[in-house]
Amino acid sequence: VNSDEEGMVVIPGTPACFECYQIDVSKTGFSSERTYSVTEVTHPQKPLATIVNQETTNIFFAIDQLSNLTIDSFT
Repeated sequence: VNSDEEGMVVIPGTPACFECYQIDVSKTGFSSERTYSVTEVTHPQKPLATIVNQETTNIFFAIDQLSNLTIDSFT
């Protein structure tokens, strides 16, 4: 699913579920970020998303533009 110009995604009618939605955020030329289950990471900073009926779930991600860095070492 693509986001709008402000980076928002709205998916109406998503079934309710406790910590069962994995979200991956990526863009060509940028880093990526995602949610993780407790089987992957014991205490994830971004756990799998929970959806509750009649409520909005907000999750924030930050991805950065990638660049190349060349380091020369002289002895």
